[in-house]
Amino acid sequence: MSLAPNEIEAIAQRVAELIEGPKSSMGKPRLGTAKELADALGVERKWVYANQERLRVIRLGQGPRARLRFDP
Repeated sequence: MSLAPNEIEAIAQRVAELIEGPKSSMGKPRLGTAKELADALGVERKWVYANQERLRVIRLGQGPRARLRFDP
């Protein structure tokens, strides 16, 4: 089996998209919620909160009620 150069390019492009993960409408990587990250990792949401610094949390806002987002 052999592939044409345009087929190889299409496969490479799709692999790159899968590696980069979902993007926002502005083309930047989409930040996920604690629940989304927990689901992706197969852990409970409370584990994500307990390990938020290790997971490089991004705080949206200030104070104890700031929304947390994670870069997948």
